Amino acid sequence: MLNSLTRSPIRNGFSYLVATHLDIGAMNQACQALVGEHDFASFTTCFGVENTVRSVDRVEIEKDGELIIFNMVANSFLPHQVRNTVGALIEVGRGKMTVDQFYGIVAAKKHGLAGPKAPACGLCLMRVNYPRSFGEEMQ
Repeated sequence: MLNSLTRSPIRNGFSYLVATHLDIGAMNQACQALVGEHDFASFTTCFGVENTVRSVDRVEIEKDGELIIFNMVANSFLPHQVRNTVGALIEVGRGKMTVDQFYGIVAAKKHGLAGPKAPACGLCLMRVNYPRSFGEEMQ
């Protein structure tokens, strides 16, 4: 995300502009609700998913100049889970949602409760980790 009052012609289309101050500390505090094994139904809008339980190993938000970097490591993701998570965390950062309200969304386990959905621009899959045995089975 680009946390700036003005758009960047270089980052246009590759980042989501958030032109208001974000409380990174509150956002990171809210991230802790996601760590561990949880039912993330609140973070998907897809009703056809049978199992919405996922295991999140790490979630963190860091600021690098005007860039806000969101990292999430999990065993797998639900449809729109990352975009809804980022959207809800932005609401926490803006002060429109409290950390306790964010924790409540995680605990509620109700489809589509989190959001608003962040746009896809600026979000990218960095890496997929496979267990060593998976690669050996492929050979």
